[in-house]
Amino acid sequence: MLDRLFYPILWKIKKYIPALKEKYQPLSVIASKIKGSYGKTHDEYMNMSRNDSVFEMTIVRHINNYNQPLEDYKNELNQLKSLVNYFERKGVRIIFFEMPLYKKLANSIKAANQRNIIKNNFNNRWLELESNKEYITTDGIHLIYKSAYDFSKEFINKVND
Repeated sequence: MLDRLFYPILWKIKKYIPALKEKYQPLSVIASKIKGSYGKTHDEYMNMSRNDSVFEMTIVRHINNYNQPLEDYKNELNQLKSLVNYFERKGVRIIFFEMPLYKKLANSIKAANQRNIIKNNFNNRWLELESNKEYITTDGIHLIYKSAYDFSKEFINKVND
């Protein structure tokens, strides 16, 4: 995905010359052989489910944290403005979007504050994604592998549009 966004010409070349693809580079081939002997395959990761006991242990803490208003964010906001200005001067088009969260977190005070701060301080496009449809998190914040994979596909389609 990153190659497609940041190196569109090289990405297209790699599409037609397989030898240039990262998965065919010597280190990647060696790493895949090593990983294949002890790691999980893509299909195994896609079939993994959330560990509900971990989810239950962490979600309460996250809900408490996300129901507090943001405080002392001015320094981080100024740093973000500086980064956005820097990249825009270099010709980069900045688009903001929101990662999927557990629904109780997505509708929380902190998440609403974050959205409002970004929308009120930047004129950049806000990419609307169906960020909480059917996505499953491990802890309320981090997506399980399958959800991350599905969200990435949706993200690429929206960016390409």
